[in-house]
Amino acid sequence: MNNIKWSILIALLAFVSSVQATTIFSDNFDGASGKLQGRKTPVGGLSWIDNFDRSVLTNNHVEVSAANQNARVVTNGLNRVIVLEADFFMNGANLTSTLGGTILGMSDGAGAFSNPTNDAITLRLIANGTSVGKLTLFSKENNVQIASVTSAGALSGYDTDKIHLTLTYDMINLRAVGIASNTANGAYVTVTNSFSQVQVDALTINSFGFNTTGWVSGTAVWDNVTMSQILEPSLTQGLFVISGTALPPPRKITSQRSYDKNI
Repeated sequence: MNNIKWSILIALLAFVSSVQATTIFSDNFDGASGKLQGRKTPVGGLSWIDNFDRSVLTNNHVEVSAANQNARVVTNGLNRVIVLEADFFMNGANLTSTLGGTILGMSDGAGAFSNPTNDAITLRLIANGTSVGKLTLFSKENNVQIASVTSAGALSGYDTDKIHLTLTYDMINLRAVGIASNTANGAYVTVTNSFSQVQVDALTINSFGFNTTGWVSGTAVWDNVTMSQILEPSLTQGLFVISGTALPPPRKITSQRSYDKNI
């Protein structure tokens, strides 16, 4: 039943992506070599910022073999529904030090996604402690924590198989939703968090990327990083219902301000 449910979710994601979504940037890193810093995404033409210069392009993906890796691109003026996705493979790496795991993040660019110092929404797949394999949604506004929610279940094979991570920030329905799916066995876990309209209006989100945390040894792998904007949020209702995180009816936008204070 779980695999059937996941198949339906994938089909719905594909439908929404093809009909209603606009790709803001995408990078599969094919044929790339050297440092990630300064690379332009093949789709969108955005420049990667590798904060600590710890990301290496090789073998058609990004390899991380050092602590404190954090990479992002910057784009302004997005609203409605933002979907950030990436593939991650632990590849035998030991990520059991502090905050160990893998993070997809959206922020205003202040601090790493593992320790944002202003506005941020992050999805962490935990790789250390007593909650290994679980997902945590974490949010800050003006450097004050406004949410930290951990999934009830853990993802099987999180440390042995390729994992697809999805972080959705829905400014219409005032929610963030995280999904981690095992591409080998079809298992998945989800986590969701609700925001107030005041919180959504106040958040500045203009930086998007990935963060490898708790590195001790080995080489972890990232690939296929994509971000889209969904212009018709009512179609996302089916996605969240299938994933077990049903949403209320779509809300009207109460403010047409940009969600980037810097514009």
